[in-house]
Amino acid sequence: MDVDKQNPAPPAPLDKSASERAPNVQSAGLTPIPEGIACPDCGYDLRALTSAHCPECGLDLDLVRTQRPQIPWTRRHELGRFPAYWRTVWLVCRHPQQLYMEMVRPVSYRDAQRFRWATFLHAFLSVVLSLAAMLASEHTWPDWHNLLVAAGLAFAVGLLLVVLPGAGSYALESRRLPVERRNRGIALSYYTWAPLAAWPLGLLLVVAAFITDLGWDTYRSDAAFKVMAAFLLGGALFPAAALVLAEARLALLARHVLCGQGRLWWRMILVNVATVAALALAAFVALSVIYFMIIWHSFH
Repeated sequence: MDVDKQNPAPPAPLDKSASERAPNVQSAGLTPIPEGIACPDCGYDLRALTSAHCPECGLDLDLVRTQRPQIPWTRRHELGRFPAYWRTVWLVCRHPQQLYMEMVRPVSYRDAQRFRWATFLHAFLSVVLSLAAMLASEHTWPDWHNLLVAAGLAFAVGLLLVVLPGAGSYALESRRLPVERRNRGIALSYYTWAPLAAWPLGLLLVVAAFITDLGWDTYRSDAAFKVMAAFLLGGALFPAAALVLAEARLALLARHVLCGQGRLWWRMILVNVATVAALALAAFVALSVIYFMIIWHSFH
């Protein structure tokens, strides 16, 4: 009798590595990920993917597929308003890809607007306090001319902060986009201005420059003047850097939302033109008010 027929060879073992990798490539029952979503770790394009993991780096995509919002500000009732706000600021500044993943689920326009105005208050109050520090450095009660100039500058910056998010949302407008996708992108665009919440750090440099215990004789020294100039320069550059970072986050969001539909660089140019026009208008209105106040005061 044939020995091979009585004792057949055992079946070859399965390739475990292949069987383990298979679910990562294709998993039945998972909804395809919409276009415009990239892996937050490696940047792999996840459009139409039905697997549970990124095929490039193996990242678990549960956070991409869940319908629960992952923006901390939307969970402020659980986390507390203060921690939720600053966690959102950190997410936008440090991990913007997690913000862009919110395009796969509904985004609350109301929550986005509340975050926008909270950021406005942070930035605007820092400007007002900086101007107050400059006026306090005069060591005497400032005259009404300086008060008018400070009020005009505060008005100009306040109007700029109001116009910026609205103008930025137009970078996401496209008739070729589905209405739902466009609305989600516009709501998320208000979060991209989160870096402006760091403006109070520039305020600290301005306060360090103007609110000191030094007398006027000390200010006339070259060393004291250089220190004060350095603080003022830092106080001006820090808000500018925060503004550039916010526009960079908006540009990346627009790239995810538009998915090549429309020229991104042209849209960002329009946003900046609108921003400069708003600033010029604000400055013109402020200077006009100051001018007419001076004329009115000269006749009394």
